[in-house]
Amino acid sequence: MAKTKPTIPDVDVELDSLQDSLSDDLSSNTYMFMNRKRNLQVYVDADGWDEAYDKFDTCQFQNPNDWEIYLKIKQRSN
Repeated sequence: MAKTKPTIPDVDVELDSLQDSLSDDLSSNTYMFMNRKRNLQVYVDADGWDEAYDKFDTCQFQNPNDWEIYLKIKQRSN
């Protein structure tokens, strides 16, 4: 995907680059479900946020509000 012009004036170019990379990689991403109270992480592969959320619901974790969901991104700038 070609670099896009930021939609909000004065947006950091690195943020725009990150947005482009997320748009390119919405399929087959790795998501982590994390429960900090129990020090437990569960990793799943999903094709987008909706599928990751469906998989989270399928797990039927007790106390779902204790869980956080993270997306692993492939590119990172320092």
